[in-house]
Amino acid sequence: MMLAEQGGRIASMSPEGNVFDLMAGLYSKSGSPQFDVYLKGHSGDDLVTDRVSRKSIRVERPALTCAYAMQPAVIKGLAENSAFRGRGLLARFLYAAPRSWIGRREIAPAPVSDATREAYRRTVRALAEVEGETVLTLSADAAVLLRAWETEIEAMLGDGGQMEIMRDWGAKLAGATLRLAAVLHCVEHGAAGRIEGRTIAAAVEIARYLVPHAEAVLNMMSAKENSTDEDARYLLRWIQRHGRRKFTKSEAQHHGKRRFPKADAIDPALAELTRRGYIRPKMMETTGPGRPPSPAYEVNPAAFANAKPEKRSDNSHNSPEVPEGSNCGNNGNALEQPETTTRVQVTI
Repeated sequence: MMLAEQGGRIASMSPEGNVFDLMAGLYSKSGSPQFDVYLKGHSGDDLVTDRVSRKSIRVERPALTCAYAMQPAVIKGLAENSAFRGRGLLARFLYAAPRSWIGRREIAPAPVSDATREAYRRTVRALAEVEGETVLTLSADAAVLLRAWETEIEAMLGDGGQMEIMRDWGAKLAGATLRLAAVLHCVEHGAAGRIEGRTIAAAVEIARYLVPHAEAVLNMMSAKENSTDEDARYLLRWIQRHGRRKFTKSEAQHHGKRRFPKADAIDPALAELTRRGYIRPKMMETTGPGRPPSPAYEVNPAAFANAKPEKRSDNSHNSPEVPEGSNCGNNGNALEQPETTTRVQVTI
């Protein structure tokens, strides 16, 4: 009804994820999922609803923009509703899972400048005032760049490719890239003209940034709680952050004494890192009678292969909080053995 009232163009934005409860059919009489409007609002397919109790509603080529900021606890378990992923709902969103800055946040940051605020207001108002249908075309070099990106995407969707386990999302990435390019073009030039190659290149850069985020979030949705994996990732972050090539159990436990209040509470995490090849026990020499020394560990150099020091950027667009240069935590839940290969990722 709202789409029909607003000419088929509305935005749904929220700082929470309650909208997914509505999609799941929380308040529907049948209890069945209710997200046809989201599917058709993404693809632009005509939306027709026929109800006995009220007149029919028809929306031609609807366009629904969604933006939700959700806590990880809300995200986890979304994929348990098989209809969400089975009907392609989750594949239609673009995801970003930035690293949390809690504990390292800038206090009393400077506000957005008046000039920036006014420029943003003028741009949004100008786009909102565009009337009628606008057709954007690609320049020759833009078409070549887009074709090359589509070819690269197809390879990532193949067996062993980066998007092998999320083909539903990856299959829509080329279309999403073109939409991003259209937005970038309209913001800079207005709703007219041709999309140039540099605009397609910028959209592709954003799309590359989104790939590992989608992998992390989609896996987080279907992840089960595993405290051992979480504890192992906690220790691995400590090792990488402080460049520890070797350490003792007591040093690690002292660092995480709130997480591991008892000495043996850290054992499962150490065993998990050992099993996956991140660390190995160090042979200890006996020094005679008395209390034995704390067990010591050596760190696999591959754990530091592509690690970077943490640095705050102005736009805070960081990759998901997983170690770089290894597969550890790459799916948002499970740890894997470290690799020595380097993964190239463009971050904007």
